[in-house]
Amino acid sequence: MTYGIAFHLPVLTFGLLFRFGDSVVEREAYAPHLNGRCPFDQFDCDPSSKEKFCVPFTVVRDCFVDCPNGEDERCGLNQTMCDKELKDGSGVLMCGKCVLKKEINTKCLDRKWRHLCSEEGTFHCKTNQNCVPVDWLNDNEDDCGDGSDENPCENGTVDCRTRVVPSTTSPTERPSESPKVDKTPASDCAELLALNPHLPSGNYSAYDWSCADRSKCPFGVYCDNEFSGGGWTMVMKRWDDSMNFNRSWAEYRCGFGDVTTGEDFWIGNDRLHSLTAKRQCPNELIVRMQPVGTNQPSIVAKYAHFAVADEFNEYRLSLGPLVLSEHLSAIDALLDARNNPFITHDRPEKLICPTNRQFGFWMSGSSCSATLLTSPFRAKNEHPGVRWGADLRIRSVELLIRPQGFVPPVR
Repeated sequence: MTYGIAFHLPVLTFGLLFRFGDSVVEREAYAPHLNGRCPFDQFDCDPSSKEKFCVPFTVVRDCFVDCPNGEDERCGLNQTMCDKELKDGSGVLMCGKCVLKKEINTKCLDRKWRHLCSEEGTFHCKTNQNCVPVDWLNDNEDDCGDGSDENPCENGTVDCRTRVVPSTTSPTERPSESPKVDKTPASDCAELLALNPHLPSGNYSAYDWSCADRSKCPFGVYCDNEFSGGGWTMVMKRWDDSMNFNRSWAEYRCGFGDVTTGEDFWIGNDRLHSLTAKRQCPNELIVRMQPVGTNQPSIVAKYAHFAVADEFNEYRLSLGPLVLSEHLSAIDALLDARNNPFITHDRPEKLICPTNRQFGFWMSGSSCSATLLTSPFRAKNEHPGVRWGADLRIRSVELLIRPQGFVPPVR
């Protein structure tokens, strides 16, 4: 399994916002939404509505719906949509691109070979209007644009009705039910895997190592036993905004969500402290993210050390250096979280920046540019959605920990 993706970052320049492929966002094309009701750099989702809903203009056509009516992902004036679900060199254009209507036949790849459909001996591509000669099939060139001419199971050159697709642990896929294993006094997923070398990824019971009798202190965990040898304990999972992460200090202390159902969850700050309090066994952290605008495997940032203090010390975060940054240009987006306390909305004395009042995370109370992985994925007003650094917008995120130097068992 490979975790990694090449992607194009948006660049703002003189009124044009360049995005995936050749798609360009022009302010003039969205003039009705820039009518002055919202601040200069914001987009009015529904100019005809009495209730104003604004989002940053930088999130228009970024392949993530922020407006309740979806207007931020529609094409502008005199534009039309094409190349939806079309592959390019960086992945899949899940939301297509917008071009001028008069340029649809010259700039849209999903109809580049449409004129061949009237000829004999051609293959009709699966998801677009292209047709290609049959001798172009399986030649290692994606002529269709959707990959169907290179997929024997889709172009009919191989009978794949009995094909079995292996499962993955991407944050956008629901985990399958795990087989039951005998209960052990393992305190985390690394110990579970060491005791059961063939243990697949899934939901299990671990036991608090700080209890006098571990067997009386079970708690649920989700273990990722695929990535980098396995043994990773997931401590936060966010697929979407279905789970509200605007929680109180007490809720973050105890945790919320249900690990066992595959829903979004926060394992709890008390549990985080317990899991990372073994001085003889420090943990490392990975942040696994899915960028907007692609369905490719997730990207990963890895930190050498991760520990959370107890409640008396405000669950202060001890975070080591960034040691792995796949396709992120070595961006340490958790710089504002390092060595800072955990802050929630019901501890207002800690918050100075008003835009951070609804999110629980480690931060300096005065930092307005901090990466807050528990904030809403949808942008609204000044809130730009969840981002890793200034430029990379993400649509799902997981936090996982594992003891440093863990040696995966031979399987």
